[in-house]
Amino acid sequence: RGELGKGVDDGEYDARLERTVLGCMDYLANEGLNVPGLFVEPFNEDQIQQGMRQVLEGGESIDFVAANNAAFGCEMLMRCIAMRRVPLFGEGLLPPLSDAFRAGKRDPARKHEKAATILLGGITDGVLQPTFLNILGLLNLIANHADANGATIEVLAAAFGARLLDSKPDMPAEG
Repeated sequence: RGELGKGVDDGEYDARLERTVLGCMDYLANEGLNVPGLFVEPFNEDQIQQGMRQVLEGGESIDFVAANNAAFGCEMLMRCIAMRRVPLFGEGLLPPLSDAFRAGKRDPARKHEKAATILLGGITDGVLQPTFLNILGLLNLIANHADANGATIEVLAAAFGARLLDSKPDMPAEG
């Protein structure tokens, strides 16, 4: 895991990251939708490192509204997703989802029903974290405001695609 959060047990480590992800999502949904340059504007690495230490070493929450910095919120969101020990999207879900969408060409009415069943089963089995679906909802909301924030589907896919589907979390940056 690196040095950040080294003395924190695994469950608490992910819980701290989860609280930060939810705080970032809340801030972006309520304050950041119309901020130009979401997920492309540069961020302050020192501020990110300080935020990660605050979360992982101090167990403190970050007040994203008080920080009022969309680039900070975006980067904290992406780093916390990448650093989770438990992946948001289990690797075993892609083949059945792919099969459901291929079969949907023959039976379009059942495609979404099959995909929903697979995703709900993934949540029940613990291989799909509910936060994954919340993040998809946030990304949809952000994309709906792309005229103001510039975060088109392509920008969001480039920023999040690999991180959301990666089954091997990144190691946290050393502080």
